[in-house]
Amino acid sequence: MPAASRGLEWAGPVPMEVSICGNRHNFGGPFHYYKQIQVYDITPRIGPSEGEGVIYIYGKDFTSDFPYADPGCRVGNSVGKAEILSSGEMKCTVEEMELVEEGDWLLVTAALNSYSWAEGHSNMTFIPYGVTGVFPNSGPYAGGTDILITGRGFDENAENARCRFGVEGDFAIVPAQVLSYDKLVCQSPADF
Repeated sequence: MPAASRGLEWAGPVPMEVSICGNRHNFGGPFHYYKQIQVYDITPRIGPSEGEGVIYIYGKDFTSDFPYADPGCRVGNSVGKAEILSSGEMKCTVEEMELVEEGDWLLVTAALNSYSWAEGHSNMTFIPYGVTGVFPNSGPYAGGTDILITGRGFDENAENARCRFGVEGDFAIVPAQVLSYDKLVCQSPADF
């Protein structure tokens, strides 16, 4: 531990070695103490469960200007990478996270070492959405096939739910209607 004379708020490197059966081993670098961050809020509170979902975390004492800094974030049990944007904001990117049952959510935490997680207030919750199935997955080219999409995390108040058919540069987008937390429906467009 840092010398007591440096105080409880001291931050910085201290030498560290491991001793096993009387043999001392220096592992090649110091252990760095830093001030634990505080987290207050996040945005958005709902987002995709797969891809590169981005969540902005707001708080205090965010920094990566020390050796071995490894800013990270965690959404539920999924660990992601964090980028420090300022001393009060970080950008969290998580590639995949679990879907949750209706009424549940995932807690968002952050750390400067991707291990010592700082939990925020009770408002640090995130609801991922994702698709688990599509039925039917084919229909006549005249369009008009009602397609049921199942999954989780669909917001019944969503105004921008859409289904996209086609490939980049040649596609059609149609509105989707959210039926419940785990179902939405859209209609296939005519041959485009």
